[in-house]
Amino acid sequence: MSGGRDVRVLPRDLDVEHGEITPSLKLKRPVVEREYKHLIDEMYAGTRES
Repeated sequence: MSGGRDVRVLPRDLDVEHGEITPSLKLKRPVVEREYKHLIDEMYAGTRES
């Protein structure tokens, strides 16, 4: 592992209207993981040991 961090900037803020956070601004992890799975997978590609 390189020790560096891979970062992505989302095209918009997470919000209540899209169901990604609660009214008290808590992250709804399953929703975000499902919506941004492709980005998460890209970030971790190559970091998993075979």
